[in-house]
Amino acid sequence: MIKNLISHLRELQAYRAVLQQLVMQQLILRYRRTTLGFFWTLINPLAMMSVMALVFATLFKADLQTFTVFLFAGMIPWNFFSSVVTQSAHAFINNEGLIKKIYLPKIIFPLSIASAFLIDSVLSFLALFSIILIIGGSLSWAVLFIPIAYLMLFFFALGIGLITSVATVFFRDLQFVILIAMQGVFFLTPILYKHDALVGKVAWLVGLNPAVPFIELFRAPLYQASLPSPGVILQAALISLSAMAIGLFVFLRQEKIIVFRLWVEMSSIRVESLSIKFRIYHDRSPSLKSYFANLFRQQRQAAYSNFWAVKDVSFEVKAGDRVGIVGHNGAGKSTLLKALCRVYESSDGKISVDGRIAPLLEVGAGFHIEFTGRENIYLNGAILGYTKQQLQGIEPEVITFAELEEFIDTPVKYYSTGMYMRLAFSLATAMHPDILVLDEIFAGGDAAFMVKA
Repeated sequence: MIKNLISHLRELQAYRAVLQQLVMQQLILRYRRTTLGFFWTLINPLAMMSVMALVFATLFKADLQTFTVFLFAGMIPWNFFSSVVTQSAHAFINNEGLIKKIYLPKIIFPLSIASAFLIDSVLSFLALFSIILIIGGSLSWAVLFIPIAYLMLFFFALGIGLITSVATVFFRDLQFVILIAMQGVFFLTPILYKHDALVGKVAWLVGLNPAVPFIELFRAPLYQASLPSPGVILQAALISLSAMAIGLFVFLRQEKIIVFRLWVEMSSIRVESLSIKFRIYHDRSPSLKSYFANLFRQQRQAAYSNFWAVKDVSFEVKAGDRVGIVGHNGAGKSTLLKALCRVYESSDGKISVDGRIAPLLEVGAGFHIEFTGRENIYLNGAILGYTKQQLQGIEPEVITFAELEEFIDTPVKYYSTGMYMRLAFSLATAMHPDILVLDEIFAGGDAAFMVKA
């Protein structure tokens, strides 16, 4: 294992330029095309924490200036840790296209996530220093310990991140479990309250939280103007090294399997003897008079006849396959695709789909013409099953890929067919769906976009 670890360190040195680019990519895409750009890295968390400080200082009847420093000193390291753990859960899944086609040290993906959030967090702390000075506070020499605190927190977060990144490759649902779990851990971490104010079983339960000593590493220099106690430093160091060791052990044991698990977890479609029957109604606008008159006729006219749009179709699409369905107009191509996307139920036979489908069956489906392009990203994204948090993360990427920067806040009723198509395709593919179903969608796109897509 030691030789394997040394080999990985050498590879990271050789691929350091790739690591730098991945880190910059995450930082740039997060706030690209916004007026303030990278400054949102500071404004977002500081604004949120300012509101929390005002609310909880009022609830706890605490001095606002003192409580602001207390809260910020706990929230900034927590935000870093929480972001690394939750985002690392997507590290390999979101980059499966690269992992399956190009060789890169796989550890580079969770490492780039941790590094990007480290930069965010350090900048937030620099802003906190400014806030402390502005509100009349002072900084002691103990703040020189913060880089050491960051080093220990970085290894702790990265170690846990390595575990979550590997685990979600095997169990995709874990990425949602981790989000819920981190919300629970937040309230078991003394961020809004002091640890020594707790008593009984609650104090014992919070004491089991491995994140607690790391909060103390940051809070002592800023809030108490002193170094953390030797016991806290030792405890944090042991937890940090243990988490990193366990994370590396899990990663190195499963590294060679990850690429195969990504293939296994990819989509597959199996269609067995599928038939779809439509009813063709003869009277398209029946009245009550004609309906009751038909009831008393000796020879009633059939209300409808059956039409088999798809008859006894069987095929299988394996992971990684690209399949095109060719046929003349009316052959049932679109009907078959809609059946795969569960728009139509099968009359006979069976459809088995293993994976998440992103359907693009008709340009503008799921869009509201009075909404802007940006508003439709959230509307259509919700229809596709994505959360608001996920959509906020991919919004800049969707807008850039669709080439709609200048028109994203324009109602889509003024969009051309090509603009509709680019926005729909960019949104459907931004979350890396398992299965992408297209029904002549590129009829509205130009040659350049088809090449890019």
